[in-house]
Amino acid sequence: MEVIDLYPIDMGLKNQIKIAHRGGYHNYANRQYSKAYQAFVQAYELYNGNYLDAYWAARAAHKRGYITKMKEWLDTALGINPSYQPAIDYKAKYAK
Repeated sequence: MEVIDLYPIDMGLKNQIKIAHRGGYHNYANRQYSKAYQAFVQAYELYNGNYLDAYWAARAAHKRGYITKMKEWLDTALGINPSYQPAIDYKAKYAK
């Protein structure tokens, strides 16, 4: 979550994002993709420059079969950070 530490926001908000992100990742790892998606969206909504959680929302959406949502979240992540390689790679592989 070093990415979150680089966001130009106060530490309190960073901590809130990290908590939501950890919850999302925990649910994702346990194949609870709906809960994961909700947590990643919540983390993104705390700071709309949060490309990390936009990317993970895309992955969770994909696991749920929500291809349109996956593409939208990948576009959001890449709109914030066009050089974010994990999103570039995921989009190239799954969002054709």
